[in-house]
Amino acid sequence: MDSAAEQTSLTERLRRSARQAPHAPALLWRGTCISRSGLWNAVRVWSARLEAHDVAPGARVLLDLARGPHWVAAHFALLRLGAVTLPVNPGSTATELSWIAADAEPMLSLCTPEREAVHASAGLETRLVHGADWPLGDSHGEGEGHAGLDERAERRARNAADLALLLYTSGTTGRPKGVMLTHGNLQASVSCLSQAWELSADDRLLHTLPLFHVHGLVVALHATLAAGGAVELLPRFEVDAVWSGLTSGRVTLFMGVPTMYHRLLSDAPATGARLDRLRLCTCGSAPLPASRLAAWEQFTGQRILERYGLTEAGMVCGNPLHGERRAGGVGLDLPGVRTRLATPGEASRDAGTASDASDAVSPRPQPAEGEVQVRGPQVFSGYLNQPDATAAAFSADGWLRTGDLGRRDEAGHLIISGRIKELIISGGFNVHPGEVELALCGHPAVREAAVFGLPDDDWGERVVAAVVLAPDAILDMQALLGHCAERLAPYKRPRALASLESLPRNAMGKLQRGRLAVLCGWER
Repeated sequence: MDSAAEQTSLTERLRRSARQAPHAPALLWRGTCISRSGLWNAVRVWSARLEAHDVAPGARVLLDLARGPHWVAAHFALLRLGAVTLPVNPGSTATELSWIAADAEPMLSLCTPEREAVHASAGLETRLVHGADWPLGDSHGEGEGHAGLDERAERRARNAADLALLLYTSGTTGRPKGVMLTHGNLQASVSCLSQAWELSADDRLLHTLPLFHVHGLVVALHATLAAGGAVELLPRFEVDAVWSGLTSGRVTLFMGVPTMYHRLLSDAPATGARLDRLRLCTCGSAPLPASRLAAWEQFTGQRILERYGLTEAGMVCGNPLHGERRAGGVGLDLPGVRTRLATPGEASRDAGTASDASDAVSPRPQPAEGEVQVRGPQVFSGYLNQPDATAAAFSADGWLRTGDLGRRDEAGHLIISGRIKELIISGGFNVHPGEVELALCGHPAVREAAVFGLPDDDWGERVVAAVVLAPDAILDMQALLGHCAERLAPYKRPRALASLESLPRNAMGKLQRGRLAVLCGWER
């Protein structure tokens, strides 16, 4: 990886691209094109605005603006000032925000008038309310209007170890945890993706992902802008708008989650869609069924590139940009990243013990299936205010423990089996929910399936499943159980089935497995 590129901050890359091609597009929003110089000017304006509210290096600022150019400019301004961006879901309740505020202690929150009451209820006393009539830039443009601030910003050179971003996990395993990402982590992530996906100034990304998530912010927005490309930012994911963008001949990149691809295929243009200018479609944040992968390729001519990552480490593995992309697998290690498989339950690092960053690690045998562990410069520095959770997240020799089970195929491609905590132990046998879900989804009446375990006096846990039926299908319990009996060993077969209109998912389309028992009427 280019070590010089790794040392260049994201805001410096943005500034350089504005100097090199000031009139080239950077953001496209609601029919308006914002040039690179225009975006940089907006960053300077927001920098002055934030500095006037005493935002200084190390200050944490909660970002809850409406999706759009002001959100992007405010975020880069915070990075430029050496402050820490704390982006939140714009649908967060006062209760959710109060937990984050108590943990992170932001000195300022940025919000819209519509969200001010929620922020006040959450105890966020110091607020900067962004008015809809605020101009994005100002008349100074690239002139001298912010020369003093520019000089101060240059003196605040960010150290790679300085905290840049606080992303709170979705809380599917308990209270949300604040994932601390440094400037060095962000720089390593964009350099890795730029190399792996050959990102350039010729690229234009159609962006529909949440900006408060690592996928939408770091992988999509940061990586594209850092390469000098343009981002066509849609207000939200809407099938018609996405198809319009994909078939416009303008877009070269699209990054989505399985739910998006499912909805696009379910309401696709009747005339078909050939996306000749689109050179890369990626999918992540949740597994993509092989049938959907094949359907997308048949309909559009594009083979989706599946990849694997997590908030704590950014992108880790990916199918190759050039070469065979294997269905069901997430590919090989990305540039600068190393993965290994380890026996689940091995000792964690003691709290307060520094990670061994040396590459001189003795080779050790890897299990046929084990926990995926990661090492690389993009791996996070820890969870805010949670030293014990941070220590538990790393192995004794300093590798990040992902909590995901994986195995490798004959070519070394990583295949994610599931989550360690989701493993069902029934009668002493291990049952992977994903394997049972695959069998269920092989039945024409089933559109989606989610498998989990319930306590059982005899078996320890019994396998049960929730299914979403295909349109006009009727649940025939015996037929579906018979279908599973032909494909699964007895201990893997569901012992009960429930039909739901939809599966519970979070904002990124990840299954909320912990809610299924209640929704199915099988409360634990």
